[in-house]
Amino acid sequence: MSSLSDADIFARLWQGSDSLKSSLITVLDAFDPCEEVKFARNFIKEFDKNLPNEFSERVTKVRDIFFFISQLLRSVESSKVQTDGFCDVLHILSRIKIYFTPYEY
Repeated sequence: MSSLSDADIFARLWQGSDSLKSSLITVLDAFDPCEEVKFARNFIKEFDKNLPNEFSERVTKVRDIFFFISQLLRSVESSKVQTDGFCDVLHILSRIKIYFTPYEY
């Protein structure tokens, strides 16, 4: 296994079409429209406008965002998204401390 730098972690979590942020937005778009989902999308946009300078701080903030959204949406009922499972995954992602990638063989 190889540890990832804070810049790599941030890129995988938040940048690009295959990032967790991209997946998060896709799931948010699948929810039935409600104020909580609208608030979560605006929260993400505001973070993107005010990125911290240090990558370690960015990673911490992304974890905080995952946790916040998991708590915000937990009580939302949706006919299209399994809210409990989605919020559980976000909660787990918010608590990961070590990111790694397997060695290439």
